[in-house]
Amino acid sequence: MGRDVAGALNGSGNGVDDGLAFALDAPIPGTLEIGRGAILLVRGSIAPTLTKLLRGYTVELDGERQHFDARGEVRFDLPSRFGRQPRGVFLPVRIDRSRAATRARLRVVAHHRGGDSVLVDQPIAFIEHARRYERIDTPIAICLATYNPDPGLLRRQLDSIRAQTRRDFTCLIHDDGSRLERWAAIEELARTDERFRVFRAEHNRGFYRNFEAALALVPPLTPYVALSDQDDLWYP
Repeated sequence: MGRDVAGALNGSGNGVDDGLAFALDAPIPGTLEIGRGAILLVRGSIAPTLTKLLRGYTVELDGERQHFDARGEVRFDLPSRFGRQPRGVFLPVRIDRSRAATRARLRVVAHHRGGDSVLVDQPIAFIEHARRYERIDTPIAICLATYNPDPGLLRRQLDSIRAQTRRDFTCLIHDDGSRLERWAAIEELARTDERFRVFRAEHNRGFYRNFEAALALVPPLTPYVALSDQDDLWYP
């Protein structure tokens, strides 16, 4: 059993192991911007037949270790590439601001009854984030993330934001590289109200990074920040 488990979990270092038992949802970035700190999300899936053998995970950055137990996993509604519903792996790795302008070796190790197996092994560079805040003169900032939104649902949400009992807000709409016709629809829906400001990433980076980009626009002294999905509907 030890050989089968270790062989199935033995990582090749590129996020997809030799036995196809572990796969990353997205590649680990080669660089990561650091402000006052950061979270590096290691997110993927592992074969359900192996989850009962797992004891936990360790993430190493040049010898500095963060530990996660197997109970920290979350089940996602993922495509069944493993034949049955795979187990979601969600490891939020804390990155201290002192790592800005440094390089490190990132290793993700799975601990199981067959031993230890390396799932990810690659270099990563941490660069200092040059923050460029948006000028906001309201006490409330709303960060709304979009990606190819349904125009009808987005219009409904923008209307519900306009209908709030508090009107002293600025809504920062950050788009994650939508198709041009959807981006044009976002601009059209937002341009009639100066409280809505739109921003666009040239390339899709996923909804975590999209919300991160929207939050990075908020000045640090803004008292209140709310997060919004593109298909929300807010009560007054």
